[in-house]
Amino acid sequence: MKIKTIIITGIVIITIFVIYLTTIDKRIYYLDLNINNYHYSEETKKYILSKNKLEKFVTGYTKVDDRTTDLINNIKQNKKIKIEDKSQAIKNALIKADLVTITTGKSDLLYKILNSDDKAYEYADEIIRDIEKLMKLLREYCKEDIILIGLINEYGNQYQELFQYINQKLGEICYENKIFFINPMSIKNTSKIDEQIEKQIKQIIQTEILN
Repeated sequence: MKIKTIIITGIVIITIFVIYLTTIDKRIYYLDLNINNYHYSEETKKYILSKNKLEKFVTGYTKVDDRTTDLINNIKQNKKIKIEDKSQAIKNALIKADLVTITTGKSDLLYKILNSDDKAYEYADEIIRDIEKLMKLLREYCKEDIILIGLINEYGNQYQELFQYINQKLGEICYENKIFFINPMSIKNTSKIDEQIEKQIKQIIQTEILN
């Protein structure tokens, strides 16, 4: 009888555990750190909503003209914003986040590289180092999925090799820190680059988070 009781108890425990795993909340707390004023975050939010999986969408920690160092300082100083009349600190948002999407570097480029062709690669390395610091800092607080979107060359063919260089380095940094990287330089049809980037973000969400 004791063995039968143990077996039945074990089956019940396993059944409860399986039910728990199949019903566990998979809703997504989505943090947007979009400096470059692209529309990826809004489209990503809509996609998660369409799947009825959005727990919370948090944005507002960045401004369009911010540089990477500004976001680093915002995290170190634990910047707070108001969401529905409640204060939300960025470190707390990073800890809670199931998904973080980030774009950065555009303001850095405008501030340095595009006005100093003779030192373009020197300044590029500075920008890369700043973004690496930011990725490591994000990883200190967010243990879930982070997607970094690389830099898009909007300035002509004379900068193509430079952007390829920067994005290659960013891809290596992301790999080291277990961060997803979307490289715009790998997209062939540049007339639909925004659409293709949005599609890649959705694929990551579908395969890595929802599944």
